[in-house]
Amino acid sequence: FGMPVVGNDGKTIGVVLINYLGADLLNRLSSVVEGESTQIYLLNRDGHILKGPNSDEEWGFQIPGRDEVGFSNQHPDTWKRIQTSHKSQFIDSEGMYTFATILPLRQIMRFGTSTSRPVGASDSSLNDKEYYWKIVFLLPRGILYAEINQLRIFLYLGLLFLSVIVGIGSWRFALLRQNRDEQLRSLHNVLETALDGFWRVDTLGRLLEVNPTYAQQSGYSREELLEMHITDLEAKEDTHETERHIKQVVAQGYDRFLTRHRRKDGSLWDVEVSATFSRIGGDHFVVFLRDFTERERVKQELIEANNNLAREREFL
Repeated sequence: FGMPVVGNDGKTIGVVLINYLGADLLNRLSSVVEGESTQIYLLNRDGHILKGPNSDEEWGFQIPGRDEVGFSNQHPDTWKRIQTSHKSQFIDSEGMYTFATILPLRQIMRFGTSTSRPVGASDSSLNDKEYYWKIVFLLPRGILYAEINQLRIFLYLGLLFLSVIVGIGSWRFALLRQNRDEQLRSLHNVLETALDGFWRVDTLGRLLEVNPTYAQQSGYSREELLEMHITDLEAKEDTHETERHIKQVVAQGYDRFLTRHRRKDGSLWDVEVSATFSRIGGDHFVVFLRDFTERERVKQELIEANNNLAREREFL
C-alpha cells in the first residue's frame, strides 16, 4: 500500500510504502474455521477471492486470462445480495451465508489507486470507503439442514419430555383434586348427619353455612338461618359482648364456652359452643354447637337430689 507525502507547498515530495506479509492475516483467518464445516471467503470489492476453501481459486484475478475465476462469477446472485448490505445473513440454495464488510485502509489510506493488473499504472483514484473487503462464511445446505434437523429432534424430545411432565402433573393434580373433592363430600356428609349443630360464620358474625341438626334444634329453616346473625340467636350475650367475643376467638384461635340460644318459638336452650378461627379460603369460624339443655337438666336434678339427701341426714 502506498501513500504520497505532500510538502507545505502542496507538492508531492515522496511516497510512503507499506508492505505487510498478508500470509499471516490469511492464515489467522483460515484458523477461525479450522476443523469446522463452515467455509470462509475473503473477497475484494470486485468479488475476487483473496482467501477461500479452494486455494486454486485464490488471487486468480492477477493472472491474465483467469479473470472469470472469482466468487462474483461463480455465484453472481449471491454476490449481488452481499453487495447490497454492510453485513447480514441469509439462506439460499447453497446454504446459509453470513457476511460483513471490512475497511482495511480506513485509518491508513486517505488517497490511493487500484488496478486489476499485477503491474502497471492505476486507472482511477480510490478513497478508503471504496476500498473494502467482504468476509463471508458459508454453512453448506446439507450441514445446515442436518443441524436444523438435530435441533428439531432436540426440540421434539424436549417438547415430548415437557408434555410427559405436564401430563404427569395434570394427572397428579386431577388425582389430588378428586381426593380433595371426595374428602369434602365425606366431610359434608359427616356435618349433615352430625348429632351436634354446625355453623360456618364470617368475622362479622353472619352465618354462612348451617347443618340440619342446628336447624332442627333452633326451629328455624336452613334458609332462614343463612339470613341471620349470631346476635339474632344469642340470648346470653348482648351485641357488644358478642363482638368482643368474636375478636377474642380471632386472637386466641379457639374457644369453648357455654351460652344460651333463643329458638324460633322464643324458648331458650343451653348450648356448648366450640369455635375455631380459620384463614383457609378466607377468614371464617368453624363452630360446633351441642345441645346442653338435657345435661343441665340432669345436673340440676342431681344437685337438687343431693340437697334433699343432705336435709334428710340433718333431720335424722
